[in-house]
Amino acid sequence: MKDEGCYHVLMSKTWLQTGLLVALTLLVYVHSPLASFIPIDDGSLTFKNPIVTEFDVRGAFSTYDPELYIPLTLFSYQIDYLIGGEDPTIFHIVNVLLHILNAVLVFFLTKVLVKKEWVPLIAGLLFALHPLHTEAVMWIAARKDLLSCSFFLGSLLLYCNFRKSGRREPYYLSIALFAFALLAKIVTATLPLVLLLIDDVIPTKKKLYPYHKYPYYILALFFAFIGIYGKTLSFYQITFFETFLLAAKSASFYMQKLLLPTNLTIFYQQITPLSHLSPLSPEFLLPLLFLTLLYIAALKGRQLDKMISFAILWYGVTLFPNLANFSRVSKESIFFASDRYAYIPSISLIILFAYGATSLKAISYKLKAVLVVAATITLGITTHLQTQVWLAPTPLFAHNIEVE
Repeated sequence: MKDEGCYHVLMSKTWLQTGLLVALTLLVYVHSPLASFIPIDDGSLTFKNPIVTEFDVRGAFSTYDPELYIPLTLFSYQIDYLIGGEDPTIFHIVNVLLHILNAVLVFFLTKVLVKKEWVPLIAGLLFALHPLHTEAVMWIAARKDLLSCSFFLGSLLLYCNFRKSGRREPYYLSIALFAFALLAKIVTATLPLVLLLIDDVIPTKKKLYPYHKYPYYILALFFAFIGIYGKTLSFYQITFFETFLLAAKSASFYMQKLLLPTNLTIFYQQITPLSHLSPLSPEFLLPLLFLTLLYIAALKGRQLDKMISFAILWYGVTLFPNLANFSRVSKESIFFASDRYAYIPSISLIILFAYGATSLKAISYKLKAVLVVAATITLGITTHLQTQVWLAPTPLFAHNIEVE
């Protein structure tokens, strides 16, 4: 009877925390349904896309748009258009709901990974309210990042359940959700590598064999081939050297914006001409040194705490497919980063931050609580202000010019 009472108290606390997470996210994104379409991809993907307007399901699954294979994302647009037509309201509402779902999934995944009180709630709040995720939520064209993340996290949670219980049902459902994640955006093909990281963090009572991962590997390789073929249809190419330097810069850039989310905008233009890129330039040398130190921290951090190497490796693994996604402005200019690319990679660093913040013994419990509340309020206000920038094209582009 005593155990049942503890269980009910625990579940009550869990659902109260989940309710708080949902309520605060809704409050921050309360104006999202009032936003309009942005004239960058929104129209071509939704109300100007015959695949969407004519509810062409076969077309969604048999074409690239223009270089990405995102049939499930297009199908979600078809449902939105069927309900609301060319009114952007329903599209924005669905984006917000998907972000809330992802925040809740981050909350429950953290509960599985970290057995410390309050860490899951802090991680969920940081993910839900972080300004870096505003682009993914407010830009209708970024639906693929939200939708793929939902299936990605769902697949991870079910796999964790399989590791703990040994039951086959969660395992099969995990594989199915992974397939859905790939159909939403192929960038989630990194999930099998994340599963390997999870194996090192979560103990299991039932022995698992290599063949348990085979379905994930097969799906990842199959969709990776589809994704690479789509990229060959891309209208621009840059050299390996240029890609390497810009990738290093963008990888450190996302981490910087995660820690200090200021001057966020839709375009981050590479100022130095491509023909003048040099690894000895501070804008590339410093990121390269930082990433080298981060790699060393991932190797050595495991000896101190598994969560350190887990978080760093998750970040690197899931960000890797996006490190070559650059948009050319002109022959000598390029956009080297987009906030939405950090949506999934940021999860592990947010969990690590929440874990580390609650583990500091030098700070009292009350002071930790004050700092968490202050951080939540600050991030919430900052994100809410950032949503105002995305309500219409004029303030968005004006803000971009101001930041540049």
